[in-house]
Amino acid sequence: PEADGNAPLEPSQRSEPKWAWREGMQQYTNRDPVCPGLPADHRLSPFPPRGPPWAKLAAIRYLLRRHAHLAYIDSDVFVTEVWQPLPPLLEATGLLRGERWIAAAEEFPPQKLRRDTRAGLANSGVLLLAGAPIAGAGILRAIEEWIWPVGNPTWSFKWPFEQNALTTVVFRRYPRRYTLLKPGCPLNSPFGALLRHLVGGTPHRAVYHPDHRTAWLAEALRCTIRALNRSADSHAPLERCTPNEERFELDSHGCGEGDKDSLHTTPLSPSVLGRLRAADAEACCGLCNADEACAGWTFLWKWPASALNCVLLEAFEGVTHYEGRVTRAKLPRTGGGAGAAGAAGAAQQTRTYIVPPPLFGATGPS
Repeated sequence: PEADGNAPLEPSQRSEPKWAWREGMQQYTNRDPVCPGLPADHRLSPFPPRGPPWAKLAAIRYLLRRHAHLAYIDSDVFVTEVWQPLPPLLEATGLLRGERWIAAAEEFPPQKLRRDTRAGLANSGVLLLAGAPIAGAGILRAIEEWIWPVGNPTWSFKWPFEQNALTTVVFRRYPRRYTLLKPGCPLNSPFGALLRHLVGGTPHRAVYHPDHRTAWLAEALRCTIRALNRSADSHAPLERCTPNEERFELDSHGCGEGDKDSLHTTPLSPSVLGRLRAADAEACCGLCNADEACAGWTFLWKWPASALNCVLLEAFEGVTHYEGRVTRAKLPRTGGGAGAAGAAGAAQQTRTYIVPPPLFGATGPS
């Protein structure tokens, strides 16, 4: 009972040394073969404890009892336009009047590309939900079944956190009560139009690199604060908070040539023009094309993503083998005449994101 948990400590409990308490606790938990060595506060059932993400479901259910609508976002999610109202989105997803209970978006492509079916249909890092005041007790029952799946509760311990249960339990049992959106429109994925989710996977570092999440989130926070502190009489357009967008345009002519020959090479007797941060080798090549004094470049793709991994070279005498590096001479630009050589030298535009500096000042291995 709750009263027992609030009862004062017995005199013996106040006087016994801490080591005696630890020994007694160890003996208590070890009596259960399912939970050896676990503290008593985790013994909520005869099953092993689950990961921390499951705890959010209890919080969601608690809030849904009294609130008409709820938006849940993971700690790596931010709002791109804080001035936008939610009711139009709730209307579009069927949640505004409670016809639908849950709106979520599909997984970002990395899970699909590697055919990882464990994650389920939807990503649970961004959720819109209708609460009991408009959806009735059914939504509370659905969340309870999400926490403890109907049938065999031990299923939940085989899934990666709580996300698979959203598909396997809730979506399957209530097919007319959820709305599944495409990733990014407008929820989820690193390119979500309104709720942007900086997930842990990526199809390619040139598109998005999860190692930049902390720096991008910090910039998104600064952007949001600027929007909130904006003067009421300001006529300047509001700034969308999208720090990871591909907004940097570079000339990438010649950047796709000779990949195999230049892989795992480093320059001999280099004269370094500068060191920059680049999203990938093509971006490093484009930075070299932008500087007339640059004769070649080296990209250190095994270095940390936010390191000064692009070395612009003023001159070098050749290359030698070196694992984890790419070195190439700048291809002279031509007028784009006929033939393969003209096509290779013609200007080609590519877009990339601006690599943020590390928050803690690291620049990479020596």
